[in-house]
This record gives sequence, C-alpha cells and structure tokens, in this order.
Amino acid sequence: MFDPDLFGKGSKIIVIAKDKGDLVRYGVKKDNIYFAHELNNMQSLRLFGYYAFKGKQPTAELVELARKVTDFAGGLPLGLAVLGSLLSNMRTKEEWESMLEKLSSAPGEGIDKVLKVSMDALDPNQLQVFFDIACSKECASFLWKDSGHYPSNTIKCLEERCLISLDAEDRPIINNRIQHCGHKWGIRKGYCKCEMLAMNILDGLDLRQQNVFLDVACCLIGHEKEYATYMWVDCGYSPTDAIEVLEHRSVISIDEKGTFRMDDKIRDVGRSMVEKRELTPSRIWNENDLREAFDGWK
Repeated sequence: MFDPDLFGKGSKIIVIAKDKGDLVRYGVKKDNIYFAHELNNMQSLRLFGYYAFKGKQPTAELVELARKVTDFAGGLPLGLAVLGSLLSNMRTKEEWESMLEKLSSAPGEGIDKVLKVSMDALDPNQLQVFFDIACSKECASFLWKDSGHYPSNTIKCLEERCLISLDAEDRPIINNRIQHCGHKWGIRKGYCKCEMLAMNILDGLDLRQQNVFLDVACCLIGHEKEYATYMWVDCGYSPTDAIEVLEHRSVISIDEKGTFRMDDKIRDVGRSMVEKRELTPSRIWNENDLREAFDGWK
C-alpha cells in the first residue's frame, strides 16, 4: 500500500477506507481497524453549533431548536455541517421553525433529506453551478471557460454551505454522496446540461483533433501517451498539437504517469458518437462488438 521507509520512526499512519476488506487485503491487522461510529447527541450538537452559530452565543430558544434539527442528520458529520451552514444566516426562531417544517416534510431519509432541503434553498444561479459540478467537474470547467465567466462568488457560496470544498488551486471538490444526490436531482430537474455541452465538444476541432479525441474516448483511457503517439504517427499524422488543444479545453488530461484520463461523461459521449456512426472510421472497445466484427469476417 505504501513504503514504510518513507516515514520516520514512531510515525502513526492513518488510512481511511470505505471497505474494511480493502484494508485486510493490504495487510492491515483487524485489531488495528477502527470503525467510525455516528456522533452521539452531544457531539452532534457541538459540530452543528460550530457551523450554525460560528462562535456566537445562541439564544436558549435556538439551542432547543438545534437539538431537534440535529436529529435529521442521524449523527453524520456531513449532514451536520450542511445543516449548520444552511442555518447560519437564520437568526430568528420563526426562520428555524420554518426550516424544521421543511425538513419534516422533505422526501427521503437522513442525509438525503438534509441535502434536498439545502439544495432547495439555493437560488437558480447557485443551483445551476452546483449541478454543473455534481454532474461533471471537468465538463463544468469547460463550460465556464467557454463562456468566459468563472462563477467565483457562487462557488464561494457553495463552499460556505459545505456542499463543495476547494483544493489548493481553488478548484471545486465534491463529496461522493453529495455528488450522487446532486447528479440524480439535477437530471430530474433538467439542470444537468453537461451532456448537452459534451455534444458540442467537437465544435471548432479539425478532423485530426476529433480523431484523437475519439481514439482516447474509445480505446486509450489509462494507456500511456507515448504508446498512443506511435500508433498515430504510423497512421500518418502527428498528434502533439491535437493533444495540447484537447488538454487546454479540459476534454482530456494526462496524469503524472503519462497516461490518458477523461471524464466518464465525455468518454460516453465520444463512444455514443461512434456507435451512432456519426464519425468514421469506427472504433471498437466493447468485447461483444469485437466478437461480432470478427464473426463477420469468417
């Protein structure tokens, strides 16, 4: 899993995993595995208060309402952070009671209910940017670059609501659970426009750049750039500038190992174009299609 020699004597190494089996397979002793339990009532109230009151002393009425609100999070830190951030700008008892009523009547259970209410509190512009991120971070960046407007203020608001976070380069990061819920609701509400955006990826690209994009989407994700370059050169064209253009438009990326990466939705759009015979020559990546093609040559 990692090289122990990289750490000094006496270092404590903490590994976080969703599946206990992954830790066991990599040699972690079962006695060294700790299962993170939900927070108890007092811990939940403290964490919620950190986000909701931001160091200010709440009234006795709000403290009592806070106890009721925290029940909806089920002891999950993510839900408590989202709820607390949502209520941080509400100061009156009436506003809190109104939010309690919304939580009680919202569909779903636990964290799903909390996220649904938090999303409903966003204005249309905030909601669109949130769904852009939830549906596809890479597609969202491409959309914002193409429009010439990066929604910095809206992203900051979403961060303050604990719906997203920012990495060291201020790029949006979204929790897997929040992303799953956001993607599902975004499609249902018609906000997830990344699929429509991806259909316009080829606009402005020449034929060689289009072919490089489709080659990567269909066959070369996870393969080394150097390996693919040999193939393209044998086909009679140099792919260097095409790769640079696709990278600049955030259609593809190259990781630290020199291998191609691509957002799943952009990949699926490329493959869909090939399946519909919208572009030629065709590429085959599916095992069943490959078997069918070989059968046709007999």
